Amino acid sequence: MKQSLLNKLAKGLNAASEAFAQIQKDLAATPTEKKKPGRPKKVETAPKKAGRPKKEAAAAPKGKVTMVDLMIGVMGSDTVSVGDIAKGLKANGTAPDSKNLESYISSVLSTEVKKGTFKKVDRGQYCVSKRAAKKAAKAAAKAPKAPKAQVAAKAPKAQKAVKAGGKVNKSAWIRSQPATLSAAEVVTKAKGEGITLSVGQVYTARSTGGVKAAKEPKAAAAPKAAKEPKAPKAKKGNLSPMVQAMVEVMGGSTMSASDIAGGLKTAGKAPKSNNLDGYISSILSVELDKGTFEKPSRGQYRVAKGLVTTTAAKTEAAAPAPKLVAVPESVAVSADDVLREAGISIPA
Repeated sequence: MKQSLLNKLAKGLNAASEAFAQIQKDLAATPTEKKKPGRPKKVETAPKKAGRPKKEAAAAPKGKVTMVDLMIGVMGSDTVSVGDIAKGLKANGTAPDSKNLESYISSVLSTEVKKGTFKKVDRGQYCVSKRAAKKAAKAAAKAPKAPKAQVAAKAPKAQKAVKAGGKVNKSAWIRSQPATLSAAEVVTKAKGEGITLSVGQVYTARSTGGVKAAKEPKAAAAPKAAKEPKAPKAKKGNLSPMVQAMVEVMGGSTMSASDIAGGLKTAGKAPKSNNLDGYISSILSVELDKGTFEKPSRGQYRVAKGLVTTTAAKTEAAAPAPKLVAVPESVAVSADDVLREAGISIPA
């Protein structure tokens, strides 16, 4: 029984193996078709989340005048103090709203000195650097040119604002001048009318008002450098006691504000002041316009030639003449007699 079952199972296995071999032959005989590669499936990726936009440094809009530009216009090429800058901004009507204007200007100066815009000449005394002055001049030259008709229409309004409250508005006066005049010509015209201006102030006022300054011809640059020396206006008798003391200390020498202060202290004529150098600098600045002093170089001053001569002459005239003793020709006198006649005691 078992033997018959085993025989049947062996026959079934043989038949299955033969059928499997036949299937393999049939598969080998029939060629297989190669599938063409299809289009690659698009892989959808999740969109990246938009990050925060990068903050860009806010640049000052073109054509807008900053506080530094206004200060450069007021200072010009002079060496001035914080108080002088504040007064100039108020006179031009360009001072910002601040409870303590001088402190605000001091902070701006401190920051810009590190950047090289301004230069600290002495304690409390500043001037515009050459690089900043050239940059301001180029900016003023690139200002958009206003039509002639608009300049003519704005002229009467500016003239009304020239003498508001009895004071001259320098910015309004500058903008009232024809655009064909160069900065140097405007300064010369203002001087004739008793107004003190600098070339930097003309450039600043015109840039704020949209008026382009006329280009100065190269040939006219030579006479601009040659300035006529100021004739001394002040007389010896009209000097204040403080100025008189400074003149006597300086004499015919060229000195700085610090040297003058030291001379006054040595002579015992120095006034009581917390900042003597700054006080003397302010007096020098005022007396320069009057012709009392001359400024041969930056930070160096000397007494005007006319004042030096007058002071020396008066000093010689004030010196007491020696006492002369009249001696008769017929009388023979000794040296002791002469001394006794002059009132000089002789020891025994």
